[in-house]
Amino acid sequence: VVAVAPWVVLILLVGFGAFTGSARSFGLALTLAGALLVYKQHVRYPPMYAPVAEVASLLERLDAGPVAGICVEVRGRIIGRGFPGYVLSPDLVVQDESGFVPLLYRQPIPFMAEIFALFKAERYMGQEVVARGWYRRMPGPVIELRDVTAEDGTRSRSWEWVARYGAAILLTLAGVVVMLVGVSA
Repeated sequence: VVAVAPWVVLILLVGFGAFTGSARSFGLALTLAGALLVYKQHVRYPPMYAPVAEVASLLERLDAGPVAGICVEVRGRIIGRGFPGYVLSPDLVVQDESGFVPLLYRQPIPFMAEIFALFKAERYMGQEVVARGWYRRMPGPVIELRDVTAEDGTRSRSWEWVARYGAAILLTLAGVVVMLVGVSA
């Protein structure tokens, strides 16, 4: 429901606002959809990170899902890429004594992840790292990266979560502006 509700509200209420020709209805739809998207991002990217003793202990966390993320901080060694042998794969795999988990590296700007894959991902191979992000159960367990820091000081960040929050807030503000224009007209 959390994943789909903003889009349902946006489609239905924007359609209703367009049908009635009311700027207030259109603005209300944008505001409501934006607020629901902000809530969705809060569920998807909760803010408090908890260190995880072992990667395998994440498998016990049944409260993780494709939408709801669990903030985690894992320590381990980077053993390879998400797609072994594929030089454009920005995803890394971290392993500790108990097991391994893929680290999904996402960026909002097209090709930024591939640039990371080509020029920076190799620096992490074989190094001990601290990775922070959101543990999810997609088809399999993964951690969507917020940032990763290697023992040599190499650090990379993902900005996907910032872009999602920013877009949701901008949509909410746009809705408020449209409503105010509709009220004053």
